[in-house]
Amino acid sequence: MPNIQKSKDRPWNSRPVARKNQGREERSSLYDSARWRKLRVQHFMEYPLCVHCEEAGRASLAVILDHIIPHRIDKSIDFFDRRNHQGLCNSCHNKKSALERRVYDYQSGSFLGEVTVVYGPPGSGKTTWAGRQGPDLLIDMDVIWMDVTGLGWYEKPESYLPQVYQARDQQIDSIVQLRKGQKAIVVTTNLSVYKIQEAVLRYKPKLVRMEVTEEECIERIMKDHRRQDKQHHIALVHEWFKKHKQ
Repeated sequence: MPNIQKSKDRPWNSRPVARKNQGREERSSLYDSARWRKLRVQHFMEYPLCVHCEEAGRASLAVILDHIIPHRIDKSIDFFDRRNHQGLCNSCHNKKSALERRVYDYQSGSFLGEVTVVYGPPGSGKTTWAGRQGPDLLIDMDVIWMDVTGLGWYEKPESYLPQVYQARDQQIDSIVQLRKGQKAIVVTTNLSVYKIQEAVLRYKPKLVRMEVTEEECIERIMKDHRRQDKQHHIALVHEWFKKHKQ
């Protein structure tokens, strides 16, 4: 039961409610700060489009600077860390906020598995790292592309995108079936993917960022014979580091 105490101004006061209101006030002051307003303008100048609409093949202007991992859920992430920011349109932000409200107090219940999300730029070694951990369930977009298309590594015709996204979403939804002691690893380039954010909120996984330099990624790409369009992959590396700068 909530710990109830008397108050001079109000007959009864719930401490949990007071703490919740205090958290809201703290976040409100951060959002109203000059530093946040400056970051917001800078972000939209560099990345004007909604990232979730882009993922879905639409072009919509971003109007809200959002925290990928909500600050109220993980306060260890600096509120002003640009690597945890993304631009969203009103519709996508409302959808994400509704998800956050549904799972904010989510209790895993019978879910006893362990989930890790590893992310980083192309050529950072995400797939290699994940494979070495010996997961019971590995969710890797590169592997999904091969399974869906039957083509070689890094051959990704855009016509297959709907099937690939559907397969990815089904695999992420299957995480809930893990039993005690079983491990799932999700490999992704960006945490801004909506389905990845849903998994992060629901399962509260361990987040692993590949700590590599831009030069190391490019060197690996140049040595990888499977990457036929090396300039395309190198451009993606540059874009990733630009978006994830502090």
